[in-house]
Amino acid sequence: FDANADRDQEYSHSLAHKVRRGRRGRFLAGYHPGNICYGYMNIPDEDPTRKGGYGRPFVRGVWQVINSEESPIVLRIFESYAAGMSLRQVAKMLNEEGIPTAMGSRSGRLVYWTKSALVEMLRNRRYIGETTWGRSYQERDPETGKMKTYYINPDEWDRLKNPELRIISDELFEQVQLRLEQANRRFGVKTLGGLTRATSGRIYLF
Repeated sequence: FDANADRDQEYSHSLAHKVRRGRRGRFLAGYHPGNICYGYMNIPDEDPTRKGGYGRPFVRGVWQVINSEESPIVLRIFESYAAGMSLRQVAKMLNEEGIPTAMGSRSGRLVYWTKSALVEMLRNRRYIGETTWGRSYQERDPETGKMKTYYINPDEWDRLKNPELRIISDELFEQVQLRLEQANRRFGVKTLGGLTRATSGRIYLF
C-alpha cells in the first residue's frame, strides 16, 4: 500500500473537481468556457484592478460574440446544405474560394474544410443561441498516468439560452437536421456528432 500515491490521487481528483466547478460557475455566469468556435470571437473580460499574468489585468472570464466576417459563412453553409448540396460539394466550394477555417497552421490541425468539420458545424446548437457545458471531463488515470475523457449523460448537461449568439433560424436549423438524419439512415454515417463522433470531428473547428 502506497500512502503517498493514494494521497496524490486524492489531491488530483479534488483539484480536478475544483477546476470543473470553477468553469461551470463561469459558464452559468454567461462566460464562454470553451475554445474558439467558427462564427464567433472570444473577448476577455479584464479586471483592471487586479493583476494577471504577463503584466496584463486579471481575466474574469471570456465573452463570446458573433464574428461579423465568419457568421455569413456559417449561414451560407447551412443554406447550401439545406438547398441540396452534399457535404463534399460544400467543402469543395469553400476550399476553392479560399475561405479560411477557424484553425491555422500553428494549431497543427487541418487548415482546409472537411466533411467531418461541416457535420460538426451543422449539428452545433450554438448557432441558434443555445449553449451547453459539462458534456465531458478529463482526469488522469492512476494506473496509466494518462489523461482519460469521461462522457456525461446529456440529462446532466448545463444548458443556457443565448439569443445574442444566434446566427441561424430555428427553421433552417431543423431543415438541416432532417437532411443529416436522412443521410445517416441512408448511408449509415457514424460521424454526426455527439458522444459517438469520430476523433477527426472532435478536434476540428470547435
